[in-house]
Amino acid sequence: MKIQDHEFAADLQNWISEHLSPYTPTSKAEKLVSIHSLVRELAQSNLLTRGWPAPYGDNDIRKQLYLHFSLARQALGAVGLCLASHIDISARGLLDKGSPALIDKWLPKALTGDAIFSLAMTEPDAGSDLQGIQFTANKSEEGWILNGVKRGITNLPFADAALVLARTNASRSPFSYSLFLVPIETAGITREQAVPTLAYHGCLGGISAKDAVIPLDNLVGPFGAGLMLLMKHLETERLFVSARMLGISTYLIEELILHTRNTPQCALQADNVARLKMQLMAFEAYFETCVNAFEAGELSAKDSAALKYMGSSLLKSASNTLADYSGAQGYLRGTPAIRFTTEAMGLALAGGSEEIMLSIIGNTL
Repeated sequence: MKIQDHEFAADLQNWISEHLSPYTPTSKAEKLVSIHSLVRELAQSNLLTRGWPAPYGDNDIRKQLYLHFSLARQALGAVGLCLASHIDISARGLLDKGSPALIDKWLPKALTGDAIFSLAMTEPDAGSDLQGIQFTANKSEEGWILNGVKRGITNLPFADAALVLARTNASRSPFSYSLFLVPIETAGITREQAVPTLAYHGCLGGISAKDAVIPLDNLVGPFGAGLMLLMKHLETERLFVSARMLGISTYLIEELILHTRNTPQCALQADNVARLKMQLMAFEAYFETCVNAFEAGELSAKDSAALKYMGSSLLKSASNTLADYSGAQGYLRGTPAIRFTTEAMGLALAGGSEEIMLSIIGNTL
């Protein structure tokens, strides 16, 4: 991945070597690194939000993307995905759309690791079709009364607050949904047990709300504009997820190149790896195109969706090739690379990458 600030890149790599690399040889690394401590240590090293707007950073999106690209290359389970969900999907959403009062109250906690954020959209019967959500927020004198279930959400098993998409009108209109900042410890909200995942243990879960009341001021953005705000915000989210896809696939393919080079008898696998290398080069080129478009304010939903779809397909191909190679030859068994096969497949499936991205692309044709 290209980055102009080589000093930042060097500082980040040095930090990773000092703080994270000692964990990578263990198969239980995900239990040794918590998202709270990761946020805290990155913030203390002035590496957490260097790509954010002032006064938090240098307003260089490439620094944030490089952060997630670099963390994705560490064999630490999906802890980097949890960080992305917290800082550059959820907390950044609050910064972009929240009121000054909400930002003053919650953002400092997010930037120190004292509060971990989540973005709660999907439900048991509403994944790709967010207009089908049943989680409601009704206005009363006491505040917004919340009822419903959110499920399959990154960070919810341990998050302190979530940006929640809720139905605020019974009709199926684009203006029937609003965003809210919901403290998870609010009375009436129950945290569901974490569900099994392919990578970072305990990162995926849900909440149920029964007549839970949050302050009226916890509305994020204009009333009724939640779905549209979210759809625009997800164009940026796809960049961060794609940066992780680029980091993981780069690592996997580099490992495969190294091992096939040392085992010339694996001619068939060498051909497969060569094809993967070409896919990676195409993905990286398209990634750069999308980053340039974002910097120019021209990144479209179609292009961001196509980028994520492309990354998902590459991850599946790379992880399947590595698994086949390791199973047949045994050269990669017990190495950190094998850990990436589960994370790669988990990230490829995250958010229904292929199905939802194809739907978005199709709607623009």
